[in-house]
Amino acid sequence: MTLFAARRRFSFAGVTGLFAVASGPAQAQAFPSKPIKLIVGFAPGGSVDVIARAVGQQISTQLGQPVVVDNRPGVGTNIEMRALIDSAADGHTLMLTAISIATNPTLYRPAPFDPARGVTPIALVSRAPVVIASSTAPVAAAPDSIATLRPSTTCWPARCRRWL
Repeated sequence: MTLFAARRRFSFAGVTGLFAVASGPAQAQAFPSKPIKLIVGFAPGGSVDVIARAVGQQISTQLGQPVVVDNRPGVGTNIEMRALIDSAADGHTLMLTAISIATNPTLYRPAPFDPARGVTPIALVSRAPVVIASSTAPVAAAPDSIATLRPSTTCWPARCRRWL
């Protein structure tokens, strides 16, 4: 046995032992033990729904359980968030959302939820461009908009950076 093979076998055994200790005797049944619900706060057929169905299919393939996409549009995705927060904390209910998870606590008073306490982020699924449009802006085309925005700065408490 080469030194490399011995190290690989040792590190694999160490990682396996770590997971066995971390899971402990509380692991009574395999996960997932029932279908997974993927809540989407947008109407069926929209871009978030299409992404949710593709992600759900991959999750289903990898975990061997069906994934049910549950569309709950309305109130700026607050219905979706409430359904997630009110669900059992067993890992069988997931939510796929857009930027509204960050903006809703500042738009609605009192805040309908606290995203820092009510949910646990799992993964960034996609990135989508956001376009600001106005019918009264003093620009005629995209290059004019970029020229208008370029000298602007956005300053947040932690940092200051230039746009574009």
